Amino acid sequence: MLSSSVLSDFTRATTACFILLLIAGGLRAQTNTAPMPINPPVGIGTELSGHALNALHIHYDPTHTTLPAMIRLSEGDTTAAVDFGLLGLMPTLYDTTSYTSSLTRGYDLILHDQQDGDIIITNFSHRVLTHILGGAIRFATTPDTTSLPIPPPVGPDLEHETILKNGNIGFDLPPDTAVSDLGLGNPQDQIQIGGGSTIPPPLLDPGYLDPIPGLSIYGGNRFEGMLQSGGMYPLDYRYIAFNNVTNHADSSYRRHMRIARMASCGMYFSEVGQGQLELNVSPYDSALGLNSFAHQITMNLTGQSGLALWVYDSATAIPYHHLFDVWPPGFLPWPITRNTNGLFYHHTPVYIGSDTAGQPSSDFQNLPVRPDMGDDNTWDLVVNGPVLVKELFVLDSAWADYVFDPGYKLPPLAEVENYMKENRHLPDIPSAKQMAKTGVPVGRTEAAITKQLEETMLYVVQLSKQNGELSKQNDDLNQKFEKLEKEFEELKNQKER
Repeated sequence: MLSSSVLSDFTRATTACFILLLIAGGLRAQTNTAPMPINPPVGIGTELSGHALNALHIHYDPTHTTLPAMIRLSEGDTTAAVDFGLLGLMPTLYDTTSYTSSLTRGYDLILHDQQDGDIIITNFSHRVLTHILGGAIRFATTPDTTSLPIPPPVGPDLEHETILKNGNIGFDLPPDTAVSDLGLGNPQDQIQIGGGSTIPPPLLDPGYLDPIPGLSIYGGNRFEGMLQSGGMYPLDYRYIAFNNVTNHADSSYRRHMRIARMASCGMYFSEVGQGQLELNVSPYDSALGLNSFAHQITMNLTGQSGLALWVYDSATAIPYHHLFDVWPPGFLPWPITRNTNGLFYHHTPVYIGSDTAGQPSSDFQNLPVRPDMGDDNTWDLVVNGPVLVKELFVLDSAWADYVFDPGYKLPPLAEVENYMKENRHLPDIPSAKQMAKTGVPVGRTEAAITKQLEETMLYVVQLSKQNGELSKQNDDLNQKFEKLEKEFEELKNQKER
């Protein structure tokens, strides 16, 4: 049973034909008695009152010595009108002709418009199921099958160009056996190049769920920035992408879509930031769905801010995680106040060293020593090897100058002696056991050593003062001894006399 829409179309077509027959009955037709005359051309036209208005000119030349075999539509007399269009097949002896184009050659099938009008090829349908039943304009050739790696899967024709009803254009597509817009025979974006038509067999890779898509290329469209119902057409980046297409009429984040159930990646271009080049890869997670781009990794290069790498994780409260930035000289993002030679700004822990069996020998959180600061778990920089520097500065405000404050109580040396005997290391200096666990904290250890040095200097000063007092006491005793010795000698001499 025919649907109501099909019956409606048939009724309208029948009515139109009936009206044309009534009109044709009142016109004087120019006809030919022979099916195909020996001497061309053949003119078929309509006239009112003996004056040619619109003409259909059919030309046929069996000798291939005159004009192309053609169907020519013109405004007015076919021999004098300059407003015409034609469909023709060039003869072998004709490479060019003023009736068509200087580009034509023998055996070319040409569609030509003489004046400034456009050549319009349309395939219009208002049916709801056009995306399944048709609506596209397709161009196909018959290739040399010996040049193909495998014979075409359906018939001898290979569909090379397709223009869908939504304006998307596909190049070098496989024969279209799809029954929906998900078929690879239907380009999903402005330009789709290549793309498989079958799922790779498990022998090659058991992980494929869909045929491998081709590349999508987007170079902008004439609607961007224009008003539409509910807002404006978005200004999208130009791109070359794999398994990633964009609905350029949708301004929401949902406009980005995948074609197949696999990872996607792309290269995007924009004028933003004094010129922008963006590379991204998006792993596929079946638990999150086809069009989830969680865990996407992006590298961004701009003329203004330099190079940046970040991870987008939509499942977290803070979706953007910067990994590093390379800023050109003069670029001053907050809170940077000076950038003369350029800056490398790293936001994540850094490991420098050799790999072991292809794997990094450090995971920053499973090392034999602990950082003993921050979260007591993660190192910001790990260097597996010697480090050579010309100068090293440690930023630490807890320096030991307070030792020289007048009110500072210097521990008695006896107390220090007892501490060393009991703990086998100096006060405030990490023990060998602690250093084996956390390493040597240079800043704190240097401050502790400086404190010990400054306290030692205070001890030296104390000992110096004590030594001075003892020296003075010794001098006094020596003087007394000398006096007593002198008096003793005098007494001795007196006795002898």
